[in-house]
Amino acid sequence: HPMNIDDAGHKHGLDTAQYRNSARSADIILADYLQRWLDAGYQVLVTADHGMNNDRSHNGLLPEEREVPLFVIGDAFSLNVDAAPRQTDLCGTVCELLGIPHDKPICRELLN
Repeated sequence: HPMNIDDAGHKHGLDTAQYRNSARSADIILADYLQRWLDAGYQVLVTADHGMNNDRSHNGLLPEEREVPLFVIGDAFSLNVDAAPRQTDLCGTVCELLGIPHDKPICRELLN
């Protein structure tokens, strides 16, 4: 099976064909399923647990280690360009979407 994106980054570095192709593989998988998930009424949130620097590390304070993409797709999301969710808001936000009781912070601006 293809190497996951995190493994490819650690083993080969960021500016490599292996890393880019691993990300492309994930993109292809998402493209194959996304419309079916939306048609079935799912809400889709795609993100990462961390970034990575050029030294193949992710436990520091550099923006590329801390800042990650966030894609939200579905009618439960506001698509408000001013929404500024923190990574620590995502757990509570997902719980809100699923109707699960929680005491976590959420990003209300992200939701309809």
